[in-house]
Parts: sequence; C-alpha cells; structure tokens
Amino acid sequence: MKQRQPSSPSVGGFAVAGRPGYGNSSTNNSSETREHKSSGLIDPFDSPWFANGFLLASGVIAGSLEFITHLAVGRMKVTAEYHAFIDAGVIALMTIALVGVCFASARARRQRTLERMRTASDLNHHVRNALQVITLSRYLPEEKQSQAVYTSIDRIDEALKRLSPQ
Repeated sequence: MKQRQPSSPSVGGFAVAGRPGYGNSSTNNSSETREHKSSGLIDPFDSPWFANGFLLASGVIAGSLEFITHLAVGRMKVTAEYHAFIDAGVIALMTIALVGVCFASARARRQRTLERMRTASDLNHHVRNALQVITLSRYLPEEKQSQAVYTSIDRIDEALKRLSPQ
C-alpha cells in the first residue's frame, strides 16, 4: 500500500493542525447550570460535617419546638390527652419535614445519577459508531480514507462537546 503524505502536520500519521473545531473551548452552560441547580440540595449532604451539623441542628430545633409546645399547652390547663395529642402532632410535623428533606435529597441524587448514566450511554453510542467507521476505513479507496477518519473524529469531538461540556 502506498504511503500517504498528509497536507498538514501530523501526529501518529493523522493530520490534526488546522482542523476546524479542535481546541474550541466553548461549552454548553445550560447543562452546567441545570446540574448545579439540581445538586444544590444534595452536595452539602456529601460532607460529613454538614450532615452531622444538620442532624444536630434538626434535633435541637425539634427539641426546642417540643419544649415550647409543652410549656404552652401546659399553661392552657387542658386534659392530659389533649396535651399528648398536641405534643404528638408537633413531633409528627417535624418528622414529616425532616423525612421530606431526606427524600427530596435522595430523589434529586437519583435523578442526577440517571442523567449522568444517559449522558454516558449517548456518548458511548456516538464514540463507538465513529470508531467503527475509523476501523473500517482501511477498506475504503485511499482517497476516501482520510475523509472518513476526519468525519469520524469530528463526530467524536462534537459528541464530547455536546454531551460532556468541560
């Protein structure tokens, strides 16, 4: 097979200099903003200090609210059953609020993980298709081989820019 001479400087036999679109640092800021907004509630809980502080603060708030409710209901001169009902209601509302925050955090984390899995799957699809064209380009006529490789490289580059902006 006759050795090709690339028209521009090459790396490993492939011409890369002067190719449009390479080295372009433009990113898709909307996906970064979307991920940042969705992870605003999640990221702090990854820190053990924040999580433990949140638990401690929640306990202090719940205990203080229960204590204040207990004092307020105690001054009302109501029956013990009504007093227990009010105390249980306050504890139930605090529990609902705290468990709601935990569920919202877990749901947002799951959604972010699913979105990353979809992105990885899409990226895998595009890159594998382009690599298959590159691999099979040796069976094309010589004049079409470099164009097939460059087209595939462009597809990989575009998929990386679109699906995984840096």
